[in-house]
Amino acid sequence: MPQIVNRYSRGAGLLDQLACPEGAHRCNRLPAAPRLRDMTVVPYRAAPDASSWPHCDVALPGGVECRGRRVAPHTACLAHLSGTDRSAYLADLRPGADLDHRGTCFTEELLSELLTAHTEPSTLKPRLGQARFERATFRGDARFDLVEIDSDALFDGAKIAGDISFNQAEISGRALFRQVKIGGNAGFDRMNCLIASA
Repeated sequence: MPQIVNRYSRGAGLLDQLACPEGAHRCNRLPAAPRLRDMTVVPYRAAPDASSWPHCDVALPGGVECRGRRVAPHTACLAHLSGTDRSAYLADLRPGADLDHRGTCFTEELLSELLTAHTEPSTLKPRLGQARFERATFRGDARFDLVEIDSDALFDGAKIAGDISFNQAEISGRALFRQVKIGGNAGFDRMNCLIASA
């Protein structure tokens, strides 16, 4: 049975379990602790194996396989779609749609384009359904500030070269950040979610 924690403790928990640069636990230097609704501490489980989704068919330098999830009906991930195919995919997205970009490599520009495609005209905030970013790589910052996620936000095994922020984000389901590696700061100021686990 998971333990229910009614008040988030800044001294221990989600932020302490994120992997920040060695010797620099900048995650704890946030201006205010996140307010999580009934944070649930769940038993540890490893991040999903990258073989559990259809991989991009693009070969990276050195012949290494790209592990980004294919964007149907294409055989490439979002990062490797041609300009025309990427533009068509982004144009078809609507606020509240599910995203599955497991294993995909994001630049800050690509993430911004993806979130802009999900922006709700009435609130001017990105609104996603389920957001799957397990084992994704973010080459710069990963900013999900003000985003509304109607289901789960899954980031297990993700790697963020820069900062990650979910400031004032609203997540209706689980927020899972197990085995996440962060090169910069982590910001979760005034983030609301049902369940958080790192």
